[in-house]
Parts: sequence; C-alpha cells; structure tokens
Amino acid sequence: MQVYGRETLSVGEAENFRLRLAPGFAQPVEYVWDFGDGTRAAGNNVVQRYERPGRYIVTAVVRNAVSADTARLAVVIAPTRRSMRSASAPPLFDAGQIVWVTGIHGSRLAAKRDAARYTEAGHRAGIVAAAKTGTTQYYVIVGGYQTEAEALAARRRVLRVEDRPLWLMQLTAARPGGGRVP
Repeated sequence: MQVYGRETLSVGEAENFRLRLAPGFAQPVEYVWDFGDGTRAAGNNVVQRYERPGRYIVTAVVRNAVSADTARLAVVIAPTRRSMRSASAPPLFDAGQIVWVTGIHGSRLAAKRDAARYTEAGHRAGIVAAAKTGTTQYYVIVGGYQTEAEALAARRRVLRVEDRPLWLMQLTAARPGGGRVP
C-alpha cells in the first residue's frame, strides 16, 4: 500500500491524498486518515489543507474483514509570505535570507550540538534565541537562501542530515542583543 500526495505544500494549499492498495487486498475496505494536525478523514482520495507551517506525518489505515495495513507520508508545510515567521539574523547569515528551522531546544548547548551536525554535513547552520513565557528556546536554523523556491529545492539535502525540518523563517536585520524571535 502506498500514499500518494505532494510532500511539500504551503499553508492553506489544498492537496488530494490517496492510496494504492496492494494487489489482492479484499473488498470492502474502510479508509481512515490522520493528518498529524488533529484532523481526520475517511475514504480514499481525501483533500487536506494545513493551517500552520511545520512537518506532519500523514497516516492512512486501511481495514477489511481479514486484515489492516498502514502507510505513512511525511509532508512539510511551508509558510506563505504572509504567515512566515521572522527573526534577527545571527552571525554568518544576512537579513532577508530564508532558512529552515530544524530544531527547537531548551538549552544553547543542545542547540549547538544539533547545529554542528548540519555544519558537518556542509550546511550553513546557526542558532536563534526566542524568549517565551519566562523561558528561552533555541531554534536551530539551516540554509541562508535568497528565495522560498531555493529553500524548498534544498529541502532534500537538509532532510538527509535528519528528517525533521519544521518550517521556513525569513531573517531580519540583526538587533542589539542578538537574534531573537519577535
């Protein structure tokens, strides 16, 4: 069984997800979909729209009277220009560049270790700090692309390091105090 659908979409963009069953899978069949964002659907050829950027796992379960089978597809939902978050550019990055956010950590040390793996694989990587509700989170960013299309084209290379890009972010001019997410 295989799930068909695009692996990269934008926020609000509709996609038709469908299944191809293995030969000999006995009818009648029940299809149940979980899109990883809290929404579910039934049937084959279902349409889904994601409202938030991120990485989601689309899971399809097919059942008949004899057995069940499960298939999954990872999808990355890129923000539109309107929904794209921004952050101050850290060292080695320029304002206006677009980056993949590949990890969120509670400590700078954990973020540095994570960023080092991307650097070792030949990517430009950095860290952006974000203060939220009394704590600081550290976002690992990878890339430094001029356009969204360039960032999306590099997605497969980024995924080779670890299968987890979360969303795209556009960098702004550096502010005093470093790269903080507004």
